[in-house]
Amino acid sequence: GPHFGSARQIFLRLILILTISGMVCYGFARYITAPIIILKDASKKFAAGAFDVRTAACVGAQNGEISELAEALDCMAERIETDMNFQRQMIGELAKKNKSLIELNATRERFFGILAHDLKGSLGGLITITQMLTSDYDNIAEKNKKEYLIIARDNAENVYHLLENLLKWLMCQTEVLQPVHVMANLNSSIEKTIDLFRTDAGNKKISIETYYEGPETIEIDLNIFSTILRNLISNSIKFTRPGGKVIVRTERQNDLVRVSVQDDGVGIKLKTVETIFRVEKRVSTSGTFGETGTGIGLILCHELVKKLGGDLKIDSVENSGTTFLFDLPVTRTVTGGA
Repeated sequence: GPHFGSARQIFLRLILILTISGMVCYGFARYITAPIIILKDASKKFAAGAFDVRTAACVGAQNGEISELAEALDCMAERIETDMNFQRQMIGELAKKNKSLIELNATRERFFGILAHDLKGSLGGLITITQMLTSDYDNIAEKNKKEYLIIARDNAENVYHLLENLLKWLMCQTEVLQPVHVMANLNSSIEKTIDLFRTDAGNKKISIETYYEGPETIEIDLNIFSTILRNLISNSIKFTRPGGKVIVRTERQNDLVRVSVQDDGVGIKLKTVETIFRVEKRVSTSGTFGETGTGIGLILCHELVKKLGGDLKIDSVENSGTTFLFDLPVTRTVTGGA
């Protein structure tokens, strides 16, 4: 009766209390262990090298020391990930630089091999002529002696100009050559450079004309500019037919001055124009009077124009002529570099 009913109620209440207690314990256990499981999984991923995992948001801010641990773990992962990304970037850049250095060294080796051949040819010719003169000087007609001396002089000049250009090209490559800009008379510098070629141009009956339409005074490194102009004029005379014309012109282009050297000579093939400034594609072609060359002059001009802050361009039509042109700043905000 009454006792049995009372015992049953007590038993049911006990079952209910145990069930609720179990559920509370289970929930509490999940509350405690879930963040730990998250941290454990994150640690495994970190060990595998995946540092893009974040745990603080998953753990929540109500877990006290576990939340602090998660935040500390996230900070560590962020720093490691940042360092690793930086290292990957540095490794990539070093790999690119290493590849560039390998290619540059290979290019230089090929280039120096070609130059050595050119030097050998010019010096060989010079040695042959001088041996002929010294071994049989008295039996050589005076007219032939003069011809031999002219050939010897030309060979010596070729060697000198080759070594001069090579030295400046090497200085460009090693950053030894740095422009020193001063205010100078551009027109006067051009006239002085042209005077060096009056004899060569006269021998081929080539006229050299000038048109000054740009500023007379600009801020420039005159030594570098003169070397550029000297090589360009020499190249134009070399490939202009007898009776032809070479034009040196300056033009104002806003804050720039455009310098151009134009000829009505044999022109350049399109295929050659595309690679003419590349060392490994260096081309040496005989002039209209059989003049020899090394091909380094235009490569040097390209490098030197860049030193002055410009870009050497070519406009050429085969059998019609060639124009070399480049733009330079009239004044500079920083003296000593471009």
